[in-house]
Amino acid sequence: MTRLHIRATLVLGLFALVVLATTASAQGNRSLQGTWKQNMATSTCAAMSGATCAAAPQVTTTRTYADMGGGWISIANDGVNAAGIPNGNRIMARRDGKDYPIAGRSQPDYVTIAFMMKSASPYSADYNTKLGGKITSNATETLSADGKTLTINVKNVNPADGQPTTNLVQVWNRQ
Repeated sequence: MTRLHIRATLVLGLFALVVLATTASAQGNRSLQGTWKQNMATSTCAAMSGATCAAAPQVTTTRTYADMGGGWISIANDGVNAAGIPNGNRIMARRDGKDYPIAGRSQPDYVTIAFMMKSASPYSADYNTKLGGKITSNATETLSADGKTLTINVKNVNPADGQPTTNLVQVWNRQ
């Protein structure tokens, strides 16, 4: 094999890897696209010693995912908390492990989220959230094989000392 053939093979191989990575990222974005409602009957919260779980919301939270192209996703969360006050946030991010801001109601400080894609099929990603630069939660979101149920396992921590506070299992149904 000549040097020209080896170079051509390497270039084609690298091109194929880039195409596969881009396709996997796009599939992950599209697989969640649409509107989801949290299933409060199957979602759970377990508090660690000294912590409490927040009261259940009065209105089921709705989450909308949109593929914005170029690896960007838009996530809109809307609900009403247990006190009847509207809550929610907006996120524009990529699943690249970098911190992106979360725009939310009544945030006490700068909040970010960082997603890292684990698998495109079935879709799975890890993410963490930070408040003022300190981690407040680590989570994994996984889409069911039939694409109808999204399960998010959230481990919340106290940003002051990093100690676990609550474990949440959020179950979302595609609308």
